Amino acid sequence: GNTFNFPNIIEFLYIYIDLFVFHTYRIPVQSKTPRILDCGAHIGMASMYFKKIYPTAVITCFEPNPNALTYLRKNLSQNDITDVEIVPAAVWNTDASISFAHSTWSWGDHVDTSASRRTFEVPSVRLGKYLNQRIDILKMDIESAEETVLKDCGSQLKHVQALMLEYHCNFSSMPND
Repeated sequence: GNTFNFPNIIEFLYIYIDLFVFHTYRIPVQSKTPRILDCGAHIGMASMYFKKIYPTAVITCFEPNPNALTYLRKNLSQNDITDVEIVPAAVWNTDASISFAHSTWSWGDHVDTSASRRTFEVPSVRLGKYLNQRIDILKMDIESAEETVLKDCGSQLKHVQALMLEYHCNFSSMPND
């Protein structure tokens, strides 16, 4: 029942099957209006999935990539999802800007502190300031920035009921412990 816009059919099918067929993001929540943070929202498929299974969810999306943001906004709009907040920034350990690198695939664009590749500046926000209340689901797919962000907001993670984390350790520009 949804309309999807996407830059690459292979990426789309992989994500669609993962979310809408295998339901990898479906977890029980206690709240009738779950609070969800979608870090690394990409083209909006996770938020669309969350809205499908939790229609009254309060969702904030974080996405720094201007191209992905275009698809994210279009996907939410075309599916009449008007109550999702979009923060056009990367979650990071500062409220400033950060170098961002393009990947071959649209879903692999990532923070690159070495600035050794083709990079551009994107706004960044500290995730911790969004964790001062109960968060039912914190979804993080932030392409190798996981360790930096989690270390920065560690003391606030007590407010998070469920953390969905896609861990990336394969970017030489952002080594992880």
